Amino acid sequence: MRVSSLFAVLGTGLAVYVAIFKSEHTPENISFLLFFVVAPWLVLDGLFCWLRWPTSFLLCATLMFLLELAMFLSVFVYPKSSTAALAYVVKPFIQLLIVLPIGLVIGRLIDRALDKTRAGV
Repeated sequence: MRVSSLFAVLGTGLAVYVAIFKSEHTPENISFLLFFVVAPWLVLDGLFCWLRWPTSFLLCATLMFLLELAMFLSVFVYPKSSTAALAYVVKPFIQLLIVLPIGLVIGRLIDRALDKTRAGV
């Protein structure tokens, strides 16, 4: 539980850091930018509070953090092109529509398998 929470906090922190310090924004659009970048993490936190699937949360938080870190490195540390920053436009959609559902399903299957082995079935 603590490890998954750590990944969630690190991912949210990295997303906020990129939105505030690495992007060129005006004061008028910072709230939208912050919401757009942090929204997948807020959805993950809400699902964790609602579903209580620890393995799914760990898997989703880990995968989303690794995606966040990979995007950060490919855009700001090792950019390969001038359009690398466009990855941040699709990142929230990738996190919400691909990574989150896959992590939830795989984590739930792992939870069910562990429950069956604990029950001796």
